[in-house]
Parts: sequence; C-alpha cells; structure tokens
Amino acid sequence: PEVTGWARIPFRVADTLNLQYNQFPSLHVALALSAAWAYRRFAWIVWAAAVALSTWLMWEHQLVDILGGLALATVSMTLLYPRLQQPGAELQCLWQCMRFSGRHVRYFVIFLAIYLPSLLHWRRYRAVRTGFCAAQWIDDLLDGDRPSEREPLEIVDALLDEMTRGTFSSAPLPRLVAVLFAELDAGAQRDFIALVRAMHVDRVRVLERAVWTGEQLTAHHRTTFALSVNLLLATTGCSVRADDVPSLIDALAWCSVFRDLDDDLRKGLNNIPQGADVPEWTRASHAGACLSIQSATHEIAQLDDSRARRILGIFAKSIAKFARVN
Repeated sequence: PEVTGWARIPFRVADTLNLQYNQFPSLHVALALSAAWAYRRFAWIVWAAAVALSTWLMWEHQLVDILGGLALATVSMTLLYPRLQQPGAELQCLWQCMRFSGRHVRYFVIFLAIYLPSLLHWRRYRAVRTGFCAAQWIDDLLDGDRPSEREPLEIVDALLDEMTRGTFSSAPLPRLVAVLFAELDAGAQRDFIALVRAMHVDRVRVLERAVWTGEQLTAHHRTTFALSVNLLLATTGCSVRADDVPSLIDALAWCSVFRDLDDDLRKGLNNIPQGADVPEWTRASHAGACLSIQSATHEIAQLDDSRARRILGIFAKSIAKFARVN
C-alpha cells in the first residue's frame, strides 16, 4: 500500500530491507514467536503478536504465511529447543575450542581431529567434545592461562565437590561438566574426577614452589596421562585402556614435560627433578623417551581394537616427530 506522511520513511526503509518472494512460512513471525516462547515475558508476547499483525496489515504476507510461521516456531520450540537446552554445551565447546586455538595452533589441530569425525557421528562423539573442552578449561584455569578473579583452587575445589555429589551449579564450567557426566559411566566419571585432582596437585605445587624428586614426578605424570588416555579411550568407545600401552604413557609424559618446560617454569611449575644435572637429565630423558616410543609402537600394533590402534597411533607418531626435532 502507498504510505504517506512521516510514516513513509521507516516504511520505505523496512520495505527496502525486505527480501522478495520468501512468503511461506513467515520467518518474521517464526522468529518473533520463538523469542517470546524462549523468554516467556508479556512484553515479548505482545511484540510477537504485533509482528504477526503488521506483516498482514502491510500486505507482506497472506494469512497462510503467518500460520506457517506459527507452525514452524511451534515445532522448533517443542522438538528442538529443549534439546538445545542441554545446556548449550555444543556452542560452549565451540567457543572454548576457539579460545584454546587462539593460544596455540596445536589446539586447532586437536579441534579438527575431534570435530571432523563428529560430523559423521555427532551423537557418538559428544563425550569426546565435552570431555576435551572441560578438561582443557580446568587445566587452563589451574595453569593460570585463563584469568580468574578467584584463586583457581577455590573454583576447582567447588567443582570437585559438585562432581562428587553429582549436582552441578548453573555456572558455565559446571554446566559443561554436567553434560559430560551424563555421557560417562560411573568408572569414567571417577577417572575424570581423579584427573582433575591430579591437575589440582600441580596448582598446589606452583603455590608452594615445590621441587619433587624424579620418582615423585614420574609417578605423578604416569597417573595424569594414564587417566587422560583412559578417558580418551572410554569416550571413543574403545575396549583397551592405558594399562595396555604403558610405554605410550611414558612417552606422553616426556613429551608434555619437555614441550612445556620453559613455559611451566615461568609459571612456577618445576618438572625438573630435585638435584638433577639438567643437561644430563635432558639427554637421559630423551634417550628413554626414544625407547618408550619404539615400545609404544609395538604395543599399539598388538592391540585387537582397530579404533584404539588408529587413535593411539596418531599420538605415537606425533611424539616421535617431536623427539626427532628436539
């Protein structure tokens, strides 16, 4: 219709922005009703009704288009919206992966390794996505890579209490862990709690400026990476566990220590054994790691689980490459 007076200006702007020929269903009506449904406020309901009425009075839509928009919103909000309230975990995982990747390219590689298989088996790999993001988030918090107004130990202590009780608060990290725990069996949940406790120990070491013996460090790193590998294997549906590849656990521990050695020292986390001659310790550790990589390759080849062979083989190759250039 022709509009005169002052109203012609906003009307002309709206008509210029409006797309042509997308009549059924009315996406304006679908969006307005979806927003009103989600927020459940009287003002939103009034706004949604005004949108629906205006599209008809402005001759932009027929009544059937408006009814189609109402139907689209009803189906979406009834069937899809409740599932997306679980509780925004997928978007949270994507956001966290972006943050991780911005700090180092290796996290982008991990992101691709997790999400590319997920495209074909989205539901199957939910525990992998949420598990990686939750564990890395906690690790970043305890390492000081993620700024926090509170002492990280306080935050993680509260989270450990929630995990132990099985009740979670509405904060983003506990909500993500809640989604992860819904995917894990009781054994995997215990492993995740134990892994968080191991990371918790590293934060205590930083605060105390602790210097451990070689035996203490070796035991701690083996525990940490055995739990990590167990969770990876459990969430990917593999039948083997870390005990089947002990040499890989040792190789992972060596790679992690030396890859982050300088960065950890700057943060106050000392992974150099007490009283060690650093050059000699470095050479001996590298030689031991090379033997562990060789043994790990043999252990992985002997596994009956083809999926585990493929996943763990990627780690073994990556560590071997690191050993060649360091």
